[in-house]
Amino acid sequence: MISRTTYGYWLPILMVVLTSMLSSCNEASYFLGLSNEYLTTIQTSEGLFVSADEFKKQHLIADRTTTKDWEVFTLVELSDREVLLQSSTGSFVRSDTSNHGVLIASDIMLNEANHFTVISLPEGGILLQNYVGKYVQLGLDRNLVANGTDPATAIVLRLNRSTTVGGRIFKDHELFYLVLGLLLIFISIVLFHGMPQKSILAVLLLFLGGLAIRIFMVEISDHLHWWDEQFHALVAKNMIDNPFKPMLFAHPTLDYERFSWVSGHIWLHKQPLFLWQMALSMKLFGVNTTALRLPSLVMSAIVILFIYRIGKIGFSSKAGFYGALLYALSSFGLRLTSGSINTDHNDTAFLFYVTASVWAWFEYEHSRDDRKWRWVILIGLFSGAAVLNKWLTGLLIFSAWGLVTVFYREKRKNLRSYAHILAALAINVAVFLPWQIYILQAFPELSRHEYAYNTLHFFEALEGHGEPIGYHITKIPELYGIGALALLACFLLFIKTAPKNPYRFSVITLIVVTYVFYSIPVTKMIAFTYCISFLVFLVLGHALERFFVWIVVNPDLSKKRSLTVIFATTVLVAISYWNFNLKGIVQELTTHGEKPNIYIAMRKKSTRIMKQLNERVPQVQNTVLFNCRSEDVPPALFFSDLLDAHQGYPNLQQYTSLKERNIPMAVFDSGNMPDYLQQDPQVVILHEGYWD
Repeated sequence: MISRTTYGYWLPILMVVLTSMLSSCNEASYFLGLSNEYLTTIQTSEGLFVSADEFKKQHLIADRTTTKDWEVFTLVELSDREVLLQSSTGSFVRSDTSNHGVLIASDIMLNEANHFTVISLPEGGILLQNYVGKYVQLGLDRNLVANGTDPATAIVLRLNRSTTVGGRIFKDHELFYLVLGLLLIFISIVLFHGMPQKSILAVLLLFLGGLAIRIFMVEISDHLHWWDEQFHALVAKNMIDNPFKPMLFAHPTLDYERFSWVSGHIWLHKQPLFLWQMALSMKLFGVNTTALRLPSLVMSAIVILFIYRIGKIGFSSKAGFYGALLYALSSFGLRLTSGSINTDHNDTAFLFYVTASVWAWFEYEHSRDDRKWRWVILIGLFSGAAVLNKWLTGLLIFSAWGLVTVFYREKRKNLRSYAHILAALAINVAVFLPWQIYILQAFPELSRHEYAYNTLHFFEALEGHGEPIGYHITKIPELYGIGALALLACFLLFIKTAPKNPYRFSVITLIVVTYVFYSIPVTKMIAFTYCISFLVFLVLGHALERFFVWIVVNPDLSKKRSLTVIFATTVLVAISYWNFNLKGIVQELTTHGEKPNIYIAMRKKSTRIMKQLNERVPQVQNTVLFNCRSEDVPPALFFSDLLDAHQGYPNLQQYTSLKERNIPMAVFDSGNMPDYLQQDPQVVILHEGYWD
């Protein structure tokens, strides 16, 4: 137990750790290099507020009597006089010299046109100059334009500064979950090392901390990610009312490709369990990105407990805790849970059910003979659920179970071992087979096409994912934050030093079988091998345990337990935060990375517009929307009640067909609209916002 005086060490250590971890959240924005940011409203001498209204092409207009989102700007001080202005949508204000110097909030990337000079007036208020020295004036329709050379004609503005932003990348509630999660994980490490009798509490805090971090990851992005998540999201939304009729485009109004998983009607591209889970969550909590990701969030967090328990049964509680800790803050796993990596929630659910089936098997091996049947049932249920997520690779646990039975003499001669395997297999089949029979009867052509398509993964490079045989080895650093050679060294150390029991044999078998199996197909994707990541983290956890035994807690190096605990905690915190890679998460999921993330900026903007469609489009439930960008078609249908949506303008034949069927149309105007749309008063033309 840690002595009372030892607690005096923890407060300064905690402050240093959290300050270091959160510095990347509160420091100046990465790619701007800014020092001071303020939320502000901009007011004229008449008392009217300036807005950047998306419905008015984001022009800065001084005509509002009250303030809401569009009247709030972020003012960024580059120097004593030079500033940037950012609208509430994240776009930077520029002076468009090609259009009379009009001020418009539409830029994602910065250039000199975004820079303004502030001139303070003795009597109060300010004047603004654009980057070529022209003063900002009040133009027609109360637009702000920078085209004056005489300061006497410039408009006097007042900045109503409010809360300092300080370069913060995350919103308050996002930062709360991040701080809470890191704090709980830190405390769990302290308890696990300093108070062994509190190990259960330590594991519980690790779980809660991992859960909070996952909430943070889910909340960062209120948009749907491209590629896979937006398709999964739309199918899951349509499953809310039709769980046994998976549909991508529920009401196709034009011809479509029957066998396409990105533009078709009936959708059988993946097994349905993870989609059912998402649909149920949205039925309970509403159609939104948080509810969509909630099942992945919960399942991903529960894997933390599975890893600890598997490690404790097979090897040691320390190996289990260290492995669970590394997984809890795994950057790749967190991004997978958030939906930002291809295969997203499908692979998160698959990881959960594979881990659960392996955990149940470890419990089976660990339990008394009279209790083994309960674990047999769970192995069958969990492995069957894995198949119902990602097809026959869900049978993975049976490769280890079968080989253990064959290679261990006492099991090989025990007929009950075979009976248990067969019983679990029967339960497995009972879980996944009914759906296969159903879709073969309900959708015979499409289901056979999808089964054949799955087989093609072995022989053809599908959808541009053809990779060499060693592809998954090269991706180890991205998955685990450690080089392939270093991981191989940890794996060999595990083989040499882990207890020689069926558990060690099963871990080795499952890792080798998975990497060999997924190296054979021509088509490869990065997350394919992540289904056994929990075992890789256990191997890394075992290596950490060996490191601590040989170095950290070596009595020849330090005989003071308090210093040993502090050193071990410091090492674990450093490794965990390096594994977490917050800087990489910021780059991938926000607009504040070292390099401008244009994709995220555009996605956030288009998502705001899609969420407004229900208000902007009359008879929205019966209306077809045209001229979306291709990547925005699924989000348009997810965030609104539209009947259908399409890329590009309808041709004359399509337009005539919809008119004959009395189907209303709405269209985003990108400036080259066909005459038959412009001249039809019944077509809702959305001029502002989307294509600006």
